[in-house]
Amino acid sequence: MPQSARCIRLVANPIDHITLAAFVTADVTVPDPAPGELTIRALLISVDPYLVMPIRAGTFPEGRIHSRIIARVEQSCAPGFAPGDLVLGFARWQERDTVAASEMRRL
Repeated sequence: MPQSARCIRLVANPIDHITLAAFVTADVTVPDPAPGELTIRALLISVDPYLVMPIRAGTFPEGRIHSRIIARVEQSCAPGFAPGDLVLGFARWQERDTVAASEMRRL
């Protein structure tokens, strides 16, 4: 059954300094994983300097920023991953997300 999660979205493309005014929180629906996918819960989300240029350029579709993440698998429809596994990969800035297992690496 799909769940909801809070996410952080980019709503402005700052030219100079990036401030909180460039972001909002929103509720999103997280779909159940399809074959080859995982539902993950974010533990650590990277806010690295490399994100400055794409944030300023507005290159994130619908303002949904992707970056490195460490997460715990909640549901798995992919071989080699089980609920409770810790994973490293790229995902959106949100509490939970459904991602391709090929984008994640077990820790």
